[in-house]
Amino acid sequence: MDGKVAKLVAQQRLDVLIAIQTGFGFTWHTKHLSIYTKKLSEKVLALEDGVILLKEKIEIVQTQLTSLLTCEPTRDSFLDKI
Repeated sequence: MDGKVAKLVAQQRLDVLIAIQTGFGFTWHTKHLSIYTKKLSEKVLALEDGVILLKEKIEIVQTQLTSLLTCEPTRDSFLDKI
């Protein structure tokens, strides 16, 4: 995971790690295993969604910044880029 993204999804990552730690006490025969795996998968999916969203936003920002770097130093040119 990219360092920029890792900082922004730190809470979701921590949630996943805590959920995994909680599961260490379970055995395959525990009746709570299905509930645990459902909650864990929800936390993992939330983390994945957050990472995907952030990567999309970072790409958009990078594209805009690159566009601005090649922009002529005029008001009209600048307005066209944003």
